[in-house]
Amino acid sequence: MISRYDQRILMKNVSSLFSEQFEKRGVNFIKHYSTFSVPNDAFEKSKGIIMEFHVWGLGDRLYKLAEQSYGDRKTLVYNSII
Repeated sequence: MISRYDQRILMKNVSSLFSEQFEKRGVNFIKHYSTFSVPNDAFEKSKGIIMEFHVWGLGDRLYKLAEQSYGDRKTLVYNSII
């Protein structure tokens, strides 16, 4: 399984803002992963996505919603396998 941290940098934090926490833990620094940053072109790419909102109810199934949106569910499943 791919880790969500594979593309992130492991950072060493020695900031004086956390000196109290360092003392409580008996350490001089902490290591943490960098914050995920969204690529600049992500917004442009997402403009073409059509979002539909649905409140799940009794008897709802994903394949039923897919059939409503995309048509024949057998074709949808077959095309997603190829």
